[in-house]
Amino acid sequence: PSWDEAFTGQDAQYLVQCEARDYTVSGAANNDVVTDNNTGLIWQRTLPATYAGCTGESGTKCTWQEAIDYCADLSYGGSDDWRLPSRKELATL
Repeated sequence: PSWDEAFTGQDAQYLVQCEARDYTVSGAANNDVVTDNNTGLIWQRTLPATYAGCTGESGTKCTWQEAIDYCADLSYGGSDDWRLPSRKELATL
């Protein structure tokens, strides 16, 4: 098509499928969570600067298994069933 003809796949056609970010912050200070009102997922709002269960760089970097263990041991925001997000869930942040 020429530059002024419409054709499938233009950016404007994909914007219709985008959802505006919509979230709610709740909980006490230093124990607050963020609820994604589009997906229903709940996220820990603030991660600790260091975690004793992490072996990399003085506790500032974790392996995948250490991150899984962190979530499994976490009691935060009134919940104790935390887990790592999937790639798709992480992309919604």
